[in-house]
Amino acid sequence: CNSSSSPSLEAMSSTASSLSTLSTEMAGVRLTSSDPSFRRRNAEFPGANYTLCIAQRSGASSVKSVVSIMKQFLSEQEKTADEKEAPGSYPSGIRAALPLAECNALAFWARDPYYRVLISSHEGIPTIVRVMSMCPHHADFQTAGCTAIANLSINNGSNQRTAQAEGGLGVVVSALRNHPTSITVQSAACDALRQLISIVHSNIDELLQKNGD
Repeated sequence: CNSSSSPSLEAMSSTASSLSTLSTEMAGVRLTSSDPSFRRRNAEFPGANYTLCIAQRSGASSVKSVVSIMKQFLSEQEKTADEKEAPGSYPSGIRAALPLAECNALAFWARDPYYRVLISSHEGIPTIVRVMSMCPHHADFQTAGCTAIANLSINNGSNQRTAQAEGGLGVVVSALRNHPTSITVQSAACDALRQLISIVHSNIDELLQKNGD
């Protein structure tokens, strides 16, 4: 399937149920590379969401647009930074815009080595890290973010270094601490840590330091 026959991101976004389905299915499926059934589960995900599978082939424009949606969320959060609410909640009008489906999409695409490079080139890693830091008590997003970081770091030292520089280790460790009873968060976060130190061993020192804090 070439890019000329692929639907635009706008067309994909117009079918809101596609990304909603992706979020719903992601909540019940572990996409962690350490899982023995990783390949089988990734092959099954996201099930009937053919729109996203086609969009995967459309290349840079779709990745750029998805990252842009996440950046827009960050911009909206900054505008409402003065609003004080309980931990884990979001200012009025922002909660519905939490880019969970977009983060799930990046996690899905990042299984492919080509997309690991492409997502990184569009500032996907710092964007994911920043959104994770803004919603530390949202278990589903923490799972999606950790999964994305794990997949982006598979056999990619450059992405591991970028994640370290952007605070990726910190948000993953925070996810572990903030969600001690969530199996999905714990699993995704542990896998992210394993991937982050698989090539860039200097990350181990930072990890040990954070673990001792």
